[in-house]
Formats: sequence, structure tokens, C-alpha cells
Amino acid sequence: MESTSIMGTILTAIVTGTISIIAFYIKERIKKKQECVKAIDLPLSEHPFFVRSDMIKSNIQTTFTLTNKGKEAVFKDIIYNLINVFQIELSEISKRIDKNQLLDSTELYNTHMEVLNKIIEHHHNYYKDNSLYTKEEQNVLDIVMRKFDLWNQYKINFLQEQIMSVCNSPFYKTEKIKAAVILDLYLGTSVDILNDAARTLNNINGDLRGFIFKNIKI
Repeated sequence: MESTSIMGTILTAIVTGTISIIAFYIKERIKKKQECVKAIDLPLSEHPFFVRSDMIKSNIQTTFTLTNKGKEAVFKDIIYNLINVFQIELSEISKRIDKNQLLDSTELYNTHMEVLNKIIEHHHNYYKDNSLYTKEEQNVLDIVMRKFDLWNQYKINFLQEQIMSVCNSPFYKTEKIKAAVILDLYLGTSVDILNDAARTLNNINGDLRGFIFKNIKI
């Protein structure tokens, strides 16, 4: 009888402990689900892309240094302007999504393609016919841009493919979630831009020698 009583006590403890563990995991899953829903409810303007891209721009200005200060000024100009136009265009589309102005995945994809085309157009032309840049500075940017795009164009093509993949994916249940994932992609691309700049530097030898950019001789 005593052994039966002990066995019953042990079984009760096991069952009670198991139930407690199950209850704990259920509680944790509910908590995580609530946190996920809360995150989804955040406006896209609070997506990490915007803060982190600001940090990248700040780091470009303060920590991106080269021995040749003329080259440094050129690359800072290109990288800063490209990330800046990312922010401007993506901020606008994020506002539209937060207002539920993009109704389905097709519209989201088409709008993002329009945005990406505007970004590329700006990237290639922001300095042309711009009174802030002398003719010589425009020539310098033309030279560097051609080499920069040899590396960067692959990233842009890949970004286009990934945006299409996200918009067509059945795993992202709402357009807002898809838009948030696309912002993640742009954040990754912003980081890759720095690598593209480094590769471009390695392919520029005497191409810019003697030119003046922002009053600095290259």
C-alpha cells in the first residue's frame, strides 16, 4: 500500500510538473504572438531601416577616410546621395502602406518597381545639370559612377528579384509584412553599397588624377 501511495505521489508530481511546463510554454507562445502582433501594428516609419540607414550616412561622413582626400570626397558624395534617396522614396511608400493605399501584392510590387526605377534614375543623374557641381566635378562623378555600377548593378538586379519573391510569397500574410521585409532588403543593400565602393576604389588607378572635386585635388 505504501509503495502504491508513493507511486501515486510521484505520478501526481510528474503530471503536475508536465502541466506546469505545458502551461509555461503556452504562456510564452501567447506572449511572443502578442509581441509579434504589436510589432506588425507599428508604423513602417519606425522600421529599423530608417534609423540604421541614418547611422550608415553618419558613419560615411565621420569614419570613411582615404589617404587621397579627393577620392574620399567623391565616394562620400555618391554613397551618401544613394542612401539618402533610398530613405526619401521608401519613406513615401511606407506612408502610403500605413494608410492602406496599396491594396494587394501586385500593386505593392508595381509600386516598388516604380520606386526602384526612380532611385536608379536619381542615382545616375543627381549631379548632372546641377549647379552645385562644376563641369569638372560632373566629369569625375561620371567616371566613378561607371565603375561603381559594374558592382552595384548586380545588387540592384538581385534586389528586384527579391522584391518580386517577397510580393509573391504565400508566407507573408499581409502587404504590411511584405513591405517590412522589403525594407529589410533595402537595409542589406545599403550595407552592400559600402562593399561596392571598396571594390570600385580598387579599380580606379590614374583615372581621376589631376581632377578637382569640391576644391580638393585628386
